[in-house]
Amino acid sequence: MIRAVIFDFFDVIRTDGYNRWLKQHGYEREDAFLAASEKHDRGDYSDKEFFKAIADASGETVEQIEKELEADNVLNEPLVDYISTLRGKYKLALLSNSSSEYLRNELAKYDLEKYFDEIVISSEVGLIKPEPAVFEHIMQKLNVQPQECIFTDDNPKHTDAAVKLGIHGIVYTSVPELKQQIEKIAKTSKS
Repeated sequence: MIRAVIFDFFDVIRTDGYNRWLKQHGYEREDAFLAASEKHDRGDYSDKEFFKAIADASGETVEQIEKELEADNVLNEPLVDYISTLRGKYKLALLSNSSSEYLRNELAKYDLEKYFDEIVISSEVGLIKPEPAVFEHIMQKLNVQPQECIFTDDNPKHTDAAVKLGIHGIVYTSVPELKQQIEKIAKTSKS
């Protein structure tokens, strides 16, 4: 039986300015861009240190980087509406690789904390997806077993890591597809 649904934040609940910036500038999330991201997500870099590392790697100014990363970010309102319909049916959680300061501000800005029973932000726990320990941490907080969870993320590496632990993984593509997948998994997982 499914007891919990766990959501990623960036490029699921809200667009990811960093992914968009990388794509617009022809970069991949590798080398200096991956290292900066992982240090930021783990809490080793502040937001300003992250922007500086990206600026150093790209040749842009810190101000340009910050402005471009924050431009045109959009909340996935249909998904937020769907999440609200899941309240009471499942334990709901947010699991995101991010700096605490940044993501907590975004959650407050959009009034999203009220939707989740648990929020795990990588920099707050020093663990990042796809590390197994971060999934184990959130399952412990939710008091659920792997087979009782659904995890959705836009990154297949993250959903694959969850699946290896026995969690039902869904690569996020759209709200209708997610809804269909959750309903299918819930139906076939009933005990």
